[in-house]
Amino acid sequence: MPVVVSPMGRNEAVLRTGTFGVGASTAADWVTALAQTLGSPQLAGAMGKNGCEAVRQNFSISGLVPRLAGERRRVAGYGLLKGPCEELGPWERP
Repeated sequence: MPVVVSPMGRNEAVLRTGTFGVGASTAADWVTALAQTLGSPQLAGAMGKNGCEAVRQNFSISGLVPRLAGERRRVAGYGLLKGPCEELGPWERP
């Protein structure tokens, strides 16, 4: 589903993850964005498809787990995790 949102806070960051929505700050921006989105089924469809892909890549479990695991491995590889992991080889670290 395409979105029109106020580009504030987290909305602004989310909009930067893909071409699936429009940020509208003023009343004129809202009218223009809604008219464009509602007036073009092709644009709305493309934005909706892009939104689904952005959610899969950036906000789903399948998208987040590999990134979080990579960060954990990166931190462990630099020896920033102290404790029982230090005695394990790098292939045995959690």
